[in-house]
Amino acid sequence: DGPNEYLQLPSSASPNDHSVFGNGDFTIEAFVYFDDTAENTSRGGLWQLSTNALGPQANSTNNLAVGVYSTSGVGHWYMYAGNTGPTYSSHDSGVDFTEGQWHHVAQVRSSGTTKLYVDGTQVLSVSDSCNYTNTYGIIGGYYSQQYLLEDAVLSNFRIMKGKALYTSNFTPPTTKLNPGAAGTRARVLTCFNTTGTITDAASTFNITVNGNPAPSSETPFS
Repeated sequence: DGPNEYLQLPSSASPNDHSVFGNGDFTIEAFVYFDDTAENTSRGGLWQLSTNALGPQANSTNNLAVGVYSTSGVGHWYMYAGNTGPTYSSHDSGVDFTEGQWHHVAQVRSSGTTKLYVDGTQVLSVSDSCNYTNTYGIIGGYYSQQYLLEDAVLSNFRIMKGKALYTSNFTPPTTKLNPGAAGTRARVLTCFNTTGTITDAASTFNITVNGNPAPSSETPFS
């Protein structure tokens, strides 16, 4: 809910690790809830995978990102992928985010195309043959300290490598995300507890906390 607050995943050069996608398929997804207390402010990034070890990265080369911005409570979704600048959803697309409710968001690459799905509906699509290597993960921000997620709750952040979970419109999950089956297990699964340590994860690496983000009692599941 403020400056300097985000989580950072470590980098690795291992092709089997969470941070090296190469040219293959992937799925990055989470649930997000925007409070209704800051209708006229920009909201910032949900996540970014970049080559910057010091936090969010201020360019569009070899990185992925998803975020939103709002004007008077009406918002656009945007996505970075395929070494291009941001691609924005239209206000007329019917998929702008709504404050005060949960949204499921998924960024998926399948066979050289990366798509953004919001609540199971495709909102953006770009050609993407980029070789993503040795990246760092930012949860709750992108680009710079000015574009961190603000006045929001993020839940069930998951990265699946080598698997496009969604290739067309779908019904969003209604229960907690799981690590997946052997051979296609999640490389990252975190932000799924409403109490305890914010860096609890179904992973074997450390998640660095910047600032003081905290667990929330709010959940996307009834």
